[in-house]
Amino acid sequence: MRLKGSYRFKTVIDRVWGALMNPQVIARLLPGVERLEPVGNDVYEAEMRLGIGPISGRYKARITLSEIDPPNHYRIRIQAQGPQGT
Repeated sequence: MRLKGSYRFKTVIDRVWGALMNPQVIARLLPGVERLEPVGNDVYEAEMRLGIGPISGRYKARITLSEIDPPNHYRIRIQAQGPQGT
């Protein structure tokens, strides 16, 4: 699954960057995240509830931030596993 989009914020870029690096904000922005805990530098473990067609359920996930270029962009990679698959 790929999520892609854009949004223009009406504030200074440093404030937006600070928010987007905050684990609580990241958890609210990603669909289905019910818990997000840091486990290393820019690495988090999460519990997610997702539903894609007939495949829905709870997943344990590892979320990694990479290609970090403050305050311009970063990439989020989510690897999730659950009884329904990977």
